[in-house]
Amino acid sequence: MGSTTGKPMAGAFRALLLVGGVLLIAVAIVVGFLLHSRIIDMVGTARLVSGLALRAGEFALLSAGAWCAVRGWNGRLD
Repeated sequence: MGSTTGKPMAGAFRALLLVGGVLLIAVAIVVGFLLHSRIIDMVGTARLVSGLALRAGEFALLSAGAWCAVRGWNGRLD
């Protein structure tokens, strides 16, 4: 079984996945830049918890954006 055996998707759905993926990646970058300085100004446990939450949120947004963009680019959901 090769990786090209999946059912192709519609062109509009591919475009939506690509655009959605790029937007998710852009949102992750913007959120990271906007919240980074606020978290650096915190002290103690609040800084640690907020920093970890920010990194987890960035990871989730970047992963979801990359998944959407790659699926849209490849044109298959398998």
